[in-house]
Amino acid sequence: MKKLNLLVAATVLASMTGSLVAGAANVSPTKLDTKGHVKFHAGNGGENGGGEGEKPTPPGGGGGEGENEKPEVVVPNPGGETPETSGPLMINIAPNFDFGDHEIKVGAMSLENESVIKSAKDDVNYTSYVQVTDVRGGQKGWTLSLDTTALTDGKDSLDGTFIKVNDKRIVGNVEGLEASAPTAIAEQIEFNKTGQTIMTADAQKGGGTWSMVFGKEDVQTTETNSGLTLEIPATDSVKLADADYTSTLTWNLTGSTSFAEAATPAK
Repeated sequence: MKKLNLLVAATVLASMTGSLVAGAANVSPTKLDTKGHVKFHAGNGGENGGGEGEKPTPPGGGGGEGENEKPEVVVPNPGGETPETSGPLMINIAPNFDFGDHEIKVGAMSLENESVIKSAKDDVNYTSYVQVTDVRGGQKGWTLSLDTTALTDGKDSLDGTFIKVNDKRIVGNVEGLEASAPTAIAEQIEFNKTGQTIMTADAQKGGGTWSMVFGKEDVQTTETNSGLTLEIPATDSVKLADADYTSTLTWNLTGSTSFAEAATPAK
């Protein structure tokens, strides 16, 4: 992976495969909402009924070589969401998770993530990831956690369903800082649960820009990503309706800085 210079000003556009509800209720540097989504439709009776500041970049960076090397810009919404303000400790981008449109069947299901985050110029599909920047100085440490609402169609909730994190990697935007890398924690993401630790940096770690990639590769070349799967037990499958099921995912970044210090109005 190429070394990356951090981007300080760029235009971020919006595009992704799949369909998700645009917009986010929480859009601050340290509290950002995204969406989890899956759609089901009736079966046929067959078998087994990224504001100004640090902009989001690909994991590890991108761009040209030598003097022409430039940080590549990625496309957030609806592949992910970016904050409306910036700060010295911030979430650059957090992913939406879309598990597609499937025929209703009775029995346990494991559905792969279909979301990607695109580059702005080369139409490259990047594997879903969350990215944090800490330029407060002193490497004070930070924790990225996740709160989720129920996965529901507005009537019934899929209480036993969860997201399994099969693959996860930490990627930095500057080479040679492996000793300062944060730690990827999450093994699964439960719905209707608060305080789920996703990634954490101890004191003297986490300075700079770091991405947690939910997959084995930075670039996704397949239609789906087995690094994240929606695990639906048989007990939830019998409740499925011909409907969209959504959950709000609230990413929370905490460290030794107040919101007032973190939130700088975007230009």
